Amino acid sequence: MPRPAVIETLRACSRARIGAAVLITAGYREAGPEGRALEDDVLQVARACGIRLVGPNCMGIMNMADDVRLQASFSASLPATGPIAFASQSGAVGEAMLALLHERGLGLSMFVSLGNKADVSSNDLLAE
Repeated sequence: MPRPAVIETLRACSRARIGAAVLITAGYREAGPEGRALEDDVLQVARACGIRLVGPNCMGIMNMADDVRLQASFSASLPATGPIAFASQSGAVGEAMLALLHERGLGLSMFVSLGNKADVSSNDLLAE
C-alpha cells in the first residue's frame, strides 16, 4: 500500500478488531531520518490500536500448514508443506531460501520476512 495510506489503514484495522498486520511498504527507517520518523509514527499508531506489526519493508509471511495454507508474501516461490520454519530480515535472503527449498523439494512450515522489525522481532518469533 502507498505509505500515506498506512496510518489510516491501521486505524481501520483497529476498528475491525484486527490484531496484527504485515506491512510490506518501504520508505521508512531504511530511507533515512525522515523515514525513521515516519516509522516511529506508524509504530506509535499500531501500539495505540493494539496491533502487532511485522515490517515495514518486508516481503510478507507464509504458513504452509495443510489446514492454513497462507501465502501472504510477494515471493515467487511456494515450497511444499514441511518441518522447516524460516525467518529473515532480508527479503533477498528470504526469497533465495524459499526458491532453494522449492527447487530441492524441501518443505516449509512457516516463513516470516521481518524487514525493519519496528515491532515484531526475531525474539518474538522464538517466544512463540
